[in-house]
Amino acid sequence: MALRSYVTGAGRLYRRDGFDSVFRRGLEKVERDVGNALPAIGDTLCRALSVRELRGYQSSEDDLTDIIDTAYDYRGYGAYRSIEPMQIRSELRDFVEAVAASDPETVCEIGTARGGSYYVWAQYLAATNYLSIDLPGGRFGGGHSLRRAEFLRDVCDRPDIDQAFLRGNSHSPATARHVEEILDGDTIDFLFIDGDHTYDGVKDDFERYSPFVADGGLIAFHDIVTIDHDPDCEVDRFWRELREEYETTEIVADPQQDRGGVGLVHW
Repeated sequence: MALRSYVTGAGRLYRRDGFDSVFRRGLEKVERDVGNALPAIGDTLCRALSVRELRGYQSSEDDLTDIIDTAYDYRGYGAYRSIEPMQIRSELRDFVEAVAASDPETVCEIGTARGGSYYVWAQYLAATNYLSIDLPGGRFGGGHSLRRAEFLRDVCDRPDIDQAFLRGNSHSPATARHVEEILDGDTIDFLFIDGDHTYDGVKDDFERYSPFVADGGLIAFHDIVTIDHDPDCEVDRFWRELREEYETTEIVADPQQDRGGVGLVHW
């Protein structure tokens, strides 16, 4: 089942980005799988070396451009080889600037994958509360392990922030209850929905977690562009419905692109 899922994903990536991306993703998977299979002492070494490597990038970060470059360019070891974001680089920059302008206090991301966008939020925003929800083995790129979650916690840690990493299905009532417990009466100022990309999945995430969003907050979606080569990706269909009901902003680098695009709902 895991092999079938990987082959399907590789085929989708090849149609979208070509052979080089498939080769790079395959290499990352091999290194990640090797890292996951290492004895505890080997993994501890890989993690320590990766933290040191990432800290080296961080020491040169002066602005948003540097932070985004770190997220895309950093390469570590074993299971911590990459935190590369799924977003198009230029779109991510405009996206972050729009979110920063809203000055969120609490950030919640559904679908953290390798952790790149989470890293950028934690490094650039002035928020003090960060919550990640990610499904192990998720078909759209999810599945940070407990060790990767701790790695992200380490490299994003600041004295003034709280971080919570939930490994589970965002569609589960139990996950939503856990989020409610973490919030403890507070609200989410910025909710980023980038997990299940099926129509029913993205709609469920919106309907389940938007009630936690504060008035005047932001709800964002990734992959709002129609993706013809992947019929399972239907964020664009749900996004068209949201545009009819809410004030929205779209961040799309190229009108002709066949992937990506970010949509903001002004809540």
